[in-house]
Amino acid sequence: MKKNAREVFTILARAEAKVHGTSVNRIHFHEVGAVDAIVDIVGTCLAVHLLDVSGVYCSPVGVGRGTSRSAHGPMPLPPPATIEILTGFPVHFHEVDVELATPTGSALLKSLAIPQKPPLDMILRAVGSGAGSRSIPEIPNILRAILLDGGEAGEKDRSLLLETNIDDMNPELYPHVLEQLLLAGAMDAYLTPILMKKGRPGVVLSVLCAPGIRSEAVDIIYRETTTLGIRISSVERLKLSRKAIVVETEYGPVKGKEANWRGQIRRTPEFEACRTLATEKGIPLQEIYRAFNVAAERPVVKK
Repeated sequence: MKKNAREVFTILARAEAKVHGTSVNRIHFHEVGAVDAIVDIVGTCLAVHLLDVSGVYCSPVGVGRGTSRSAHGPMPLPPPATIEILTGFPVHFHEVDVELATPTGSALLKSLAIPQKPPLDMILRAVGSGAGSRSIPEIPNILRAILLDGGEAGEKDRSLLLETNIDDMNPELYPHVLEQLLLAGAMDAYLTPILMKKGRPGVVLSVLCAPGIRSEAVDIIYRETTTLGIRISSVERLKLSRKAIVVETEYGPVKGKEANWRGQIRRTPEFEACRTLATEKGIPLQEIYRAFNVAAERPVVKK
């Protein structure tokens, strides 16, 4: 939840910095820094977390025209920050002189949502609607959220897969590239060896990430590698429901994950937790794994 909220604020900060011609460290939030905007962002991210939402889909974003009043005086509609944030998103221009899409709302969509229809054959679980206080005769001033369930084992979401073939780069640099992508928020980054044209050995650099960090991931790939192009595709992910656990072993507590597939429980330890404990105790790493697997069979597991 905190990670999502930080990402939304980062998207806002970058947009505000660009439209004001300054850096992220020097910007000053006006309306988007107000208490209600903070509540909107943190509250939305908390709701997505508490509802255990695995994917968010949205229709084209409706925007108005004309001008509006802001901390900077009269501003064109859509606001400059909104236009910057929604670059690459499908939009629908309404013939109304009203700010229909705010920078805050746009940043939430950019970070959390995929701008397309949800998968077919979903089960409708719940509906929530919110109405604005302003009357707009031309269109209903209502936001509606629908909670859908795929109805099958595991969770679904959609992510982006960025890939590029490289055959002219110092292989010593790849660990740094992967580290930078993971630090930026990529869900996974990995290399696959391939044989390219003229028999040259190369690799496929693959990055799985949320749509909200697409620009940052692309920047890292172009900055840190020798590639001249990137393939980008939308992929559907199926994920088993999981939760973090702590298993008490004979050598001490070990963090891990617990997954559930059709009632079958799978518990796996975290590598870093096992390595740290093995180093502290001066025993083989595989012994920590063995101790975790033995202890994980017991019914009592800390959550």
